Amino acid sequence: MWYKKSSILSIAFILQFVFAGLSFTQNTTNVTQAGIIYRNPRVYNVDFSFELFPDPAKIDRNKDLKLWVPVPREWDSQKAVKIISVQPPPHAEYEDPEHGNRMLFWDFGKETEKPSYRVDIKFRLESFEIHAEVDPENIEPYDKTSNEYALYTRSTHTVSITPKIREMAQEAVGDEKNPYRQAEELFKFVRKKIRYKLHRLERGVGTEVLLTFPSLDEKTGEEYYEGACGQYSAFFIALCRAVGIPARAVVGFVGWNPGIKEEDLELFLPIELNLSPEKLAGTQHYLAISPHNWAEFYLAGYGWIPVEVTGGSFGHWSRRLIMSKGFDVQIGPHSPGKESEGYGFQWVLLHNGTTDQLQSGVWNIAKIRKAKFNFLHHSDPFPADGLAGYTGELFPKEDIEKNLRHWRQGVLSWPSRFERSSIPDSLDLEQFYNDYPRAKGAMEAFVCYMLHRQLGDEKFFKLVDTYMDLRQKSNKAVSTTRFQEFAEDVYGEPLDWFFKQWVYNTEPPRLKLEKVTAKKDNECWQVHGRLLQTGEITFRLPVELAIDTKNGREIKKLYLDSTAVDFDLNTQSEPQRLIVDPDYEILKIQRMPPRLVWFWDVYPKYILIFGTLTEAESNKTAAERFNEEYLGLNNEIIKADTDVSQNDLISKCVFLFGRPETNMISQQFKNLFPIKIDEDKFTWQGITYDQPVQGVAQIIENPLDPESDIVLYTGLSGDATQKFCDLYLYDADASYVIFDSDKQLVTGDWEDTDVDLVWKLEK
Repeated sequence: MWYKKSSILSIAFILQFVFAGLSFTQNTTNVTQAGIIYRNPRVYNVDFSFELFPDPAKIDRNKDLKLWVPVPREWDSQKAVKIISVQPPPHAEYEDPEHGNRMLFWDFGKETEKPSYRVDIKFRLESFEIHAEVDPENIEPYDKTSNEYALYTRSTHTVSITPKIREMAQEAVGDEKNPYRQAEELFKFVRKKIRYKLHRLERGVGTEVLLTFPSLDEKTGEEYYEGACGQYSAFFIALCRAVGIPARAVVGFVGWNPGIKEEDLELFLPIELNLSPEKLAGTQHYLAISPHNWAEFYLAGYGWIPVEVTGGSFGHWSRRLIMSKGFDVQIGPHSPGKESEGYGFQWVLLHNGTTDQLQSGVWNIAKIRKAKFNFLHHSDPFPADGLAGYTGELFPKEDIEKNLRHWRQGVLSWPSRFERSSIPDSLDLEQFYNDYPRAKGAMEAFVCYMLHRQLGDEKFFKLVDTYMDLRQKSNKAVSTTRFQEFAEDVYGEPLDWFFKQWVYNTEPPRLKLEKVTAKKDNECWQVHGRLLQTGEITFRLPVELAIDTKNGREIKKLYLDSTAVDFDLNTQSEPQRLIVDPDYEILKIQRMPPRLVWFWDVYPKYILIFGTLTEAESNKTAAERFNEEYLGLNNEIIKADTDVSQNDLISKCVFLFGRPETNMISQQFKNLFPIKIDEDKFTWQGITYDQPVQGVAQIIENPLDPESDIVLYTGLSGDATQKFCDLYLYDADASYVIFDSDKQLVTGDWEDTDVDLVWKLEK
């Protein structure tokens, strides 16, 4: 039944669902319920607005000023939903009878005439990561007589199960009867059959539309289709339903980018300013995170299993804010019914009173030429973002120490990532966070890691449980002061010193080696020196020093509580290097080597250079696919190595396609790359790679401009160079990636080179 409310006197009480069923400990350890793990909740405090700009001369006020806007509700991975305020009060609230999505309704034709009509909504919720651990041999049979099974296996306008869909579904699953394994095969099939391209504006949506426009791969002759996230999801859902697996869409927003101000929001896609061939409009989305839709399928005995079809992950997702579920969502009783009367979403009209997806708002896209959607979110006080970030790094438990070390390296890279060669002598964290809001959560997560080390496992997780219990039961932010009180109660000692230097301080420590010497004394080597704190604030720090010798690494410990501490270390073997904090245990200012993912920070200031010496067509195709499928920029940024100017080589990021044997510019810089390619082979860390299916991606600082980078993407054959397009290794969170055929082999970072923290023996 529809739930209708003609007026809402106190919207703050709508949807106040407090989630207290899972403790934080359950969400940071592998405690499962029916094989699905919900963990690491992240708080979203959201302010969004929807504004219509009608032309009074072109509308009928009695018909054309209706607006439906979704509001979030609780789902399995989305809890503690609280609608804080809605202005102006809606004329009605509805819940669609099939999927249970909630929406608010306004008819601005009943209001005083204005140049524009704006709705402002504030809400708060907690979003959990989902990880499904499924035993395919332990799946119960479906109840095919249930209404829910019928709902999520039916053919609809958007998810149309055509004979072609049934044929492809059977091709994908073959003789497999297990629904989990079938879904895996269908997922792989969709990933192979669709290439990303946005066609909604000119083509519309749905599986029938998708299959109407097949393309042929010029090289392989294979048929494929083009679409964006909605088409990926619809295709996967239709294939699942065709073999009897219940499946549905999930619509919302992905990402995490607090700290962006409304005046700094940018238009999500330039095409949102355009009209469709039928003269229908799209909402102009100005947001800090991305609108998206994905999918999930149902397994009896387990529940709904997440599938990120577009991004390529099966069985897990994170950082999702859900606005609705299901395609073809029925709009409330005041909908136009079978005739759309011009209403719809993003250039697509309603069909029999349903919108293909319920994301930001449904309005008259035929009569009104402009609608604007603003979406901002902000954080709770420390430690909210830090805990979500840090505890997310505790999984998977395999190789956890290695993975945590790599993560700490990444956090310490933030200043180098944005300041590049010129990290200032005094880095003001408050200003740095204002300039680069994403760095704040990462560095707060590092502080949580250090607090974990200070308290130990038992006390740390007891503290986190106490904090999470209060936050979720009160359904509001917990202050940093209150969190510190909890920490001191659990620890049994004052922690004022810890919070002062790591939470409230505005400058991280700077460490510097000085006057280091090494001298052999009888049978031992003596390493003398001094470790300085060069910042304005003196920290209390336990510091590890690593001495690298021919016989391995020795770890020495030092306690630093003043501006300078002298050390005198002994070692039996000749020292080669001395490294401060070799495992990155301290949040400090440290110059770090670049990582491949850094290229996004200078978007779109790129040049893509393909080699023409040999394998020219493969190198060019790899560059074109990288741009088309990943960057989405004009092809003018792609140049042959024969057409490159000196100015091109000082672009913020220079991408080279093809090894030095095939690319003149790769040849020019080949001696600067740590992994050196010798014609059709390379050796790294004692292993030789010489198979034509192998390749490497690596990044270095540009010697022509220390503020920019050079990235080399190359295989040991033309076909291997194009493999980057299929493996999506372009933006790995590492300095290099080595691959073999369809799998990643080795990834890592270059050696530390910060002269303040690394000393080498001069001979």
